[in-house]
Amino acid sequence: MANFECAGCPNALDNSMSLQCHRCNDKYHVACTRITMQDFNVMSSEMKSLWNTPVRNSPVEMEFVTQRVKSRSNCSCLSASNIREIIREELRNIFSNDLHPKIHEIKNTLASFETSLSSLNQDIDKIESDHANQSAQMQHITKENETACS
Repeated sequence: MANFECAGCPNALDNSMSLQCHRCNDKYHVACTRITMQDFNVMSSEMKSLWNTPVRNSPVEMEFVTQRVKSRSNCSCLSASNIREIIREELRNIFSNDLHPKIHEIKNTLASFETSLSSLNQDIDKIESDHANQSAQMQHITKENETACS
């Protein structure tokens, strides 16, 4: 088994610390099978010869499973801070593109209402002033009439 490559990793096998699958004849380092050295040393020659890779059921009483640590893929996932920044940017866009023009339009409408209301107040003040003058004139004329008739 000296020139064989491990079916579980790209490294070469050494003769003493490897297992061969009974069904497919693939060879593995003991460490690649996830079998502890203690369990490997306890296994009889018959158990070692009947051992199957983890994808097959081994007829032996001990179950050995090869599980490799999955490497972290360089995922294009967004971090929480990236998501926050995207949300902030979207909110800025909403405010500047949608809300700001509408708020500006509302301000202009309010300014127009204020101008109209101010004009109406001036007109009402003028009418009240004219009414007060006419009332005063009417009282003056009424008094003159009363004095002339007496």
